[in-house]
Amino acid sequence: MWMTKLMTVEQWLNFVSDWHRFKSHMQMFYGADEGLLNERRHAFKLVLEAALSLLGLRRKIILVRAPGRLNLMGRHIDHRGGAVNPIALSAELIAVAAPRKDDVISAHNVEAHKYTPRQFKIGESLPPRKLMNISEWDSWTMAQVEERRKSGEPIHWTDYIKGAAVMLQERFRLHDGSLCPSLKGMDIVVYGDVPPSAGLASSSALFMLASEALLSLNGLQLDREEFVRLCGYGEWYVGTRGGAGDHAAIKYAKAGYVSHITMNPLSVSYNPFPKGYKVVALHSFEIAHKAGNARDVFNQRVACYEFGFMLILERHPELQSVLKQFSDIRSQVVGSTADVYRLILELPLRASLREILKLLSPKWHERALKVASMHAPPKEGYPIRGVCLFGVSECERSRLAAELLAQERIEEFGLFINISHDGDRVAKMDRRGHMRRYVSPCSDAHLAKLIEACKRSPAGESEGSEVWRQPGSYRCSTASIDFMVDVANGVDGVLGAQLCGAGLGGCIMALVRDDSLKRLIEVMSERYYEPRGFEPCYVIATPVSGSCMVTSP
Repeated sequence: MWMTKLMTVEQWLNFVSDWHRFKSHMQMFYGADEGLLNERRHAFKLVLEAALSLLGLRRKIILVRAPGRLNLMGRHIDHRGGAVNPIALSAELIAVAAPRKDDVISAHNVEAHKYTPRQFKIGESLPPRKLMNISEWDSWTMAQVEERRKSGEPIHWTDYIKGAAVMLQERFRLHDGSLCPSLKGMDIVVYGDVPPSAGLASSSALFMLASEALLSLNGLQLDREEFVRLCGYGEWYVGTRGGAGDHAAIKYAKAGYVSHITMNPLSVSYNPFPKGYKVVALHSFEIAHKAGNARDVFNQRVACYEFGFMLILERHPELQSVLKQFSDIRSQVVGSTADVYRLILELPLRASLREILKLLSPKWHERALKVASMHAPPKEGYPIRGVCLFGVSECERSRLAAELLAQERIEEFGLFINISHDGDRVAKMDRRGHMRRYVSPCSDAHLAKLIEACKRSPAGESEGSEVWRQPGSYRCSTASIDFMVDVANGVDGVLGAQLCGAGLGGCIMALVRDDSLKRLIEVMSERYYEPRGFEPCYVIATPVSGSCMVTSP
C-alpha cells in the first residue's frame, strides 16, 4: 500500500488563487494554452468552493480529474477487439474527495439542482459472496439491473460511483468472502462540464473519477491496464454491456496527441494531433438515455456482432483456430478481401432469436440465449448482416487511421470519417435540402458485386471494393444528427463529420481547418440551433492528458 498526500481545502484554494503557481503546475495536464488553463482554473475553483461549504476549510482532501473523450475513428468496435483513435477533452469531471473512517460514500454535485445528493454504504451493495470470474460478475450485475428495472427505479448519477465502489471492493475481496482490505468510504463533491448524454463519455468519466478517488484514498494501487479493464467491466453495474475502449481513451490520453489503442491485447501508441486543424463537437440536444429504450438498441447491436460471429464459426469450423474475436475477420486472417465479403454474405440480413437458434447447433444455444437476455428483442429481428459489415469495415478504418495521421494524410482521414458516419445513418440530405430515409447497401447483389470486383483484380481488391470503403449498416444515428452532419459537410474547410459515441442522440464532431472553424459554428447556429430555439452548444477539442489524481503542488 502507498499513502496519498492530503491537503486541506484551504491549501487547495490558495493554490488555485495563485495564477502563476497554478499555470506552472497544471501545464503537465493541459499544455501551455493560457486560455485553457484559466478555464480549468475556474472549474477547479467552483468545485473547491462547493467543498468549502460542505466540508469546511480544514478538511483534508484530494483532487481528482477525468476528462471526456472524443473518438476520432473506431466507433462501436472496442468491445469486438477493434482499435480506437481518441483524444481526451479539456471538458472534464473534477472531484474533491475526503476520506472517511467508515464505508459510507456521501456524494454531492456542484449542480445539486440537476444531480441530487445521495449517501450509501459500500457493504450493503455487495454480492452475498465473492464472485470468482467475469462470467459471475456479468450474471450478478445483470440481475441487479433487472431488479431495478422491475421496481421502476431509474439510474441515479451516483449509481456510477456505487458501481465503482462495488467493482473495486470485489477486486480486493478475499476468496473466503471477507472484506480485506475493506474499502473506506469518502465524502465526494463532483463538478463537470462534459455535456451529459452527448456521446462524449461523461458516464465513463464519472465512473473512472470515482475509481481514481477510492484507490487514492484507500492507499491501493492497480496498474493502468488492469484499472482500465476493471472500469470497463465495472460499468456493467449500471446496465450497459460495452468494452473498455472509452476507459482506455480516458486513462491513456496524452496532451497534444491522438491515441491509437487496441484492447486485446492492449497496445497504445500516439500520433500528434494534426496542425492547422480543429475537431469540434456540436451538441444536437437529442438525449440518448442509456437507462431506457436506447440501452436496448445499443445492446441489440452488440448482440448482432455476437450472433454473426457464432454463425460464422458454426459454418466454418476451419476458422475457429484463427478467429478469436470479431476484429480477426479481415483478409490477412481469412484469406482474401473476397473471403471477408463471402462470410458477411452468408449472414442473414435480419433474423429473430428463434430463427438464429435454428441456424445454430445446440452447443451455441446457451450463449445465444444469454446474449438475448440483456435487452428487449427488436421487433423486426436483429439486423445481423449490416452490423457485421459495419464492424469489419470500421475495424479496418480504425486500424488504418493511425497511418493516415502519422503520414499527415488529413483529407483521407476526413473521408474515413464520412464513410464511417454513413454506416450509422438513418437519413441523408437530398439536393433540395430535404432529409430522406437512408439505408446503406448490404444486399446479396451488393456483396456479390464486391466479390466479383475483388476476383477480377490481380491485387485481390479494386478501387471501390476495399473493406474500409464499406459503410455497413449499424444505424445508431438520428435524422437530426444526420442533418447536422450534412450541414457541417457543406461548409468549406470541413473535411468530415460524424456521430460521436454510441449514438441515438448526443453530439456530432467535425474535422475542420482552423480558418473555417468560425464559419462552421455560424452556419450550424443559423441552420440548426436558431430554428429550434437552442443556444449553440459546442466543445472545441483540445487534447489533454488522461484521468488521474492531481499531484500536490
